[in-house]
Amino acid sequence: SDRPSVPYFENSIDAFMKLRILCGPSFAKPETAGDGLPPILQIPQLRIEASGQVKEISLRSNRRAFLFGDIFGAGAKDIEARLESQPLASCRDSIEGRFALVTVDENGVCDICADRHGKLDLYHTQVDGGAVFATTLDLLPGGNHFSAFDPIALAHVLCVYGSRPP
Repeated sequence: SDRPSVPYFENSIDAFMKLRILCGPSFAKPETAGDGLPPILQIPQLRIEASGQVKEISLRSNRRAFLFGDIFGAGAKDIEARLESQPLASCRDSIEGRFALVTVDENGVCDICADRHGKLDLYHTQVDGGAVFATTLDLLPGGNHFSAFDPIALAHVLCVYGSRPP
């Protein structure tokens, strides 16, 4: 691969990472994206694109794993063994950091999880018989239409009703 090797157990200064996972028949072609995110994996009915810190983790089973972001702590050094022997949710619960983990098996079945504390946002939508997962709203189909705030919704979010004694 022409992608530089990045140690996945060390903190980095890469503060912003973009990730998009396109699942379904309408996203199988490379021309469906068009916003410059480089493809990490392209197989029938699944396309993974990312920028920032990305690490492919070698697994002995017929699965591939990808780590997007930073992990650290006791569980970081043996992440390969954990991914081989535990479900993805258990692996997520044993490591710390701001990350997304993706596993893909030989049939193209994809499992996705974000860190347990929600440090990395992961949005999703269904479109054209498929699904799209992304770390920012602008990476979702139609995501660029969020150009103005809804003043009524903003007022509801920012207002605190009632009183709080001193």
